[in-house]
Amino acid sequence: MKRIDGIWAPLTSFENLLRAYHKARRGKRGRPGVAEFGLNLERELLALQRALHDGTYHRATTASSRSTSASPASSPLRRFAIGSCTTR
Repeated sequence: MKRIDGIWAPLTSFENLLRAYHKARRGKRGRPGVAEFGLNLERELLALQRALHDGTYHRATTASSRSTSASPASSPLRRFAIGSCTTR
């Protein structure tokens, strides 16, 4: 496997996370979780960025492992935003 150095900082930049948020919300703007995330967008993205840098972010792997709690790490939009920024 080839290693790519120096990719983590641009990948987790605020601008990239914001771009991923806009990509993730396409077609989902009417959903309550998306609206709630968008109300506190800057705070949510900064918290997400901090969790990524600290290594404390863990996304759910399957639908059965998702909880119904409102914890930030379990937000469907947050999970999708991470997937969007890593696959752009």
